[in-house]
Amino acid sequence: TPSHSTVGLRCRVVTPKDLEDAAFLDSVSKGDSDKVFDMMQKGQTLDARTESRETAIHLAVNARDNKMLRLLLKADKTGELVDTGDKKGVRPIAVAVKLNQRELFDTLVQNGADVSKVNEHDKTTLLHTACWAGHEDMLELLLKTGAFNGELLEAQDTDGRTALHTGAFRGSEEVCKLLVDAGAQGVASGDKWGNKP
Repeated sequence: TPSHSTVGLRCRVVTPKDLEDAAFLDSVSKGDSDKVFDMMQKGQTLDARTESRETAIHLAVNARDNKMLRLLLKADKTGELVDTGDKKGVRPIAVAVKLNQRELFDTLVQNGADVSKVNEHDKTTLLHTACWAGHEDMLELLLKTGAFNGELLEAQDTDGRTALHTGAFRGSEEVCKLLVDAGAQGVASGDKWGNKP
């Protein structure tokens, strides 16, 4: 007779709400704003998350869909989802910065996204994100907000890297020049491996 073992297995029952949430998130990803609006009118909530804990707002930004983003932000009565991170702490505004999407960035800021908030998971700032992606224009925009002076300009991620470390690592001379011109002093500090910009 065969033996059956359930050691190490984790089963999760899929509920009707799980299925509704999945359909909702799929419609957001596909940019079907009429269907999303209809689902919300029928009671669909914005608490739906992907397996990686992305919200519908994350998905709209990933899809570069400002119309969908505005629809979702208008429906978010608490205003909390605009700054909600996924399971790695990545917020929708960080996705907009990574994708160099100025219009989405502006929409998120207009709806309460905090440009100075640090990622709780890896301690990166939006400056780190812009430097990693090599988006000089986004970096300039972030620096012009006035939020990245002093400590935040020198903020270190969990590896001890400042935005200047990140820009230097990625080999972008212009990104490094923008940071130094803004007052970045991280030239003398090493990351946790001793690497200096």
